[in-house]
Amino acid sequence: MSRLPIKIAYGTIAVALAGISMIATAGNSLRARSPQVAAMLPGETQARVAAFNKLQGSGKKVPAKAAAAAAKDALRSNPLDSPALRLLMDATVSPAGKLELAELAGRVSKRDGRIRLALFEEAARHNRPKQVLQNLDALLRVTPESQTQVFPMLGGVLPSEDFRAHLSPYLVKRSPWMLDFVLFAANDGKSAGHIADVVIRSGKSVDRRDAAYIVPHLISRTIEAGEYSKVRPLVSMMTKSPDDLLAAGRWTNDSTDGKYGLAAWQAVSNATTSASFTSRNEAGNRGLSVYASSGARGIAASKFLLLKPGSYELIQEAEVAEMARAPSAQWQLRCISSGKSETIWTTDNFLSADRRKIKYLFTVPAGCPQQMLELDVAVDFEAPPVELTIDDFRLRRVSAAT
Repeated sequence: MSRLPIKIAYGTIAVALAGISMIATAGNSLRARSPQVAAMLPGETQARVAAFNKLQGSGKKVPAKAAAAAAKDALRSNPLDSPALRLLMDATVSPAGKLELAELAGRVSKRDGRIRLALFEEAARHNRPKQVLQNLDALLRVTPESQTQVFPMLGGVLPSEDFRAHLSPYLVKRSPWMLDFVLFAANDGKSAGHIADVVIRSGKSVDRRDAAYIVPHLISRTIEAGEYSKVRPLVSMMTKSPDDLLAAGRWTNDSTDGKYGLAAWQAVSNATTSASFTSRNEAGNRGLSVYASSGARGIAASKFLLLKPGSYELIQEAEVAEMARAPSAQWQLRCISSGKSETIWTTDNFLSADRRKIKYLFTVPAGCPQQMLELDVAVDFEAPPVELTIDDFRLRRVSAAT
């Protein structure tokens, strides 16, 4: 596992945790409101501990001897006083002694953020992913607001396969911070593939509600990041027929469903073009309706594909209102790989005549494992707006590559 930036992380998170749990164990309202005042009262050892802890948590300098004395005084009356153990831990110079106190305090209380942070630091230093996650899980449960500091560090060690293997069970067990972390990591192009691996490892063990929440977003982010090998396993978590969806086939409620993210058919709308899929017909298929204003030029619909090498046919019926100057609409197929894109097939303008049923043949070559099929529409600036309808769309393989 990659080593965490523990020194920076400790200071940052420790300040963020200030005030969250420093005075939670105060014995009365005076201690809770003003531990500094309560500390002046005779025998108020807990208040003195709370006051020192508050200073420590806010990043201010604390006299180590006085803090240790207050902690030891409190521990004489209550050996399992978590705030006192934490204070003594912070005041202890010896790394071994600090760790021993942290482990003791950790057994006493799982809800103390600073103690969890110290135990996390020790586990990270020795590259122990299981212990790192155990302590961060406890930390994030107690102080959800520390996600801002913790998540970037977790993202930094996602490249470690060992770490990802230990992280996956936290998704299955539904740790309360895990879904937020998946979405956080997915939005980082460098981490999208790694967090997808964590989710894929969990597979069908992921709660269906959680999968519905994170997988569509993750599918889209992996496609955008060029992590194409993760797309099919992720789609498999949402359907029993991933190959059908990723081969386009027809426009149905399923193939146009947003639960597949960018792996589903996309109807594009922008300032000059508006596209949408129509209601399904008796056969269960949908059509595509496109409105393009004067000067429109660009993609109106698209589909990410995983077509195998071979010959394919695309069949459709297109209809556009008669006009003096015909608009342009054509299909194009791009072969895409990480950082590269090559157009390998383009049709003619299929709006050069009125309503017509058209069949196209094209070939997906070897060495083109993933593709993008796009409908490109263009209208001249001086031409009137266009309303286009495409029905009975079909895409199927007719023969394998030889």
